[in-house]
Amino acid sequence: MPVLQPFKPEILNENGLNLQFVFNINELPPSIIEFLDKQVDELRQYRQLILIGHGGKALWKSLAETALVVENPIDSFTLDVVAKWLNSLDTNTPSHVIYPNSQSIDLITLGKLAGWHHESPFKVGINNNWGPWFAYRAVVLADSRFAITPPPSVPSPCSTCTDKPCIKSCPAEACNEKGLDIDKCIRYRKTQNSQCARTCLARMSCPIQPQHRYAEAQMDFHYTESMKIINQYNL
Repeated sequence: MPVLQPFKPEILNENGLNLQFVFNINELPPSIIEFLDKQVDELRQYRQLILIGHGGKALWKSLAETALVVENPIDSFTLDVVAKWLNSLDTNTPSHVIYPNSQSIDLITLGKLAGWHHESPFKVGINNNWGPWFAYRAVVLADSRFAITPPPSVPSPCSTCTDKPCIKSCPAEACNEKGLDIDKCIRYRKTQNSQCARTCLARMSCPIQPQHRYAEAQMDFHYTESMKIINQYNL
């Protein structure tokens, strides 16, 4: 039996990339494997896929103010930190960063397999430990021999939320038990004096792990960027 390689996440954790999950590639769903096969030459040279994310406020605190002036500052910062982490591993370990270099990989499926992601009425995934205050930041292929991360078997926190404040707080009435009416959401966000141009009142009202709620500047950044996309593509 091959000796396991120690997984040392210190560089990732110190920079706010505090969520990691290790998969064996051959145990992933066929749709993910098919996508990966199209993205890289010789997929078989890699044994594992490492999913990396952030939870809470630590990543934002790690970003230098000067980093925010570059295009795609969080992606750039993530790629830099992941490169440093990979360089700290055995230099003979081949690796390839899939995301954020490619935006097409099914992150939600990977998140569900990792136990990170549960559906919510406002579309953002809910995490048992972080509430809706987490995000996917990197997907790395590596010829590594890390121990596989056991996925937690836990129900969605939404299943025990009886009051559903997110649905009641949505000024667009776009949230419901079945999910988000994205057209209603976008139409409202584009209206003059919208309360959700730079935030999401439904997300802010979520009672799951509220101590990890993003600071106002972080929310402002993310939702301002999403409004730019909405306006750019006339959604």
